[in-house]
Amino acid sequence: MLFRGQPDACWLLETTLDRKSKQMQVGEYYRLIGRIKPEIESLTGVEWSLPVVPEIEKLLDGYHDFSLALTFGKWPGYGYMAYLRHHGFPSPLLDWTRSPYIAAFFAFRAVHADRVAIYALSHGPAST
Repeated sequence: MLFRGQPDACWLLETTLDRKSKQMQVGEYYRLIGRIKPEIESLTGVEWSLPVVPEIEKLLDGYHDFSLALTFGKWPGYGYMAYLRHHGFPSPLLDWTRSPYIAAFFAFRAVHADRVAIYALSHGPAST
């Protein structure tokens, strides 16, 4: 089971990138994070793996293959994107946790409405 907590039950299941910029396409996002990559590497002392823009564009041209790769957890540059997301940078990644307690923390830490939401995602049939 995976869980996600949100401080407003009216919010959709959207990524921070969707909430900040409804118009940004995946290719544009990769270009943006590629431009800031040298500064991030300088600050962190870590060399992040990220395909160059032509490789991303080639992946995006084959939407079906790109979609399958994303579905099975093969995001190009995932570690770098996760690092950025962890530090508050808008991202196309949607945060989930295996802990209902962590989901509850994020749901209740800054309540924006009368009702919070905690989502549970189960893989496969429910056990009895």
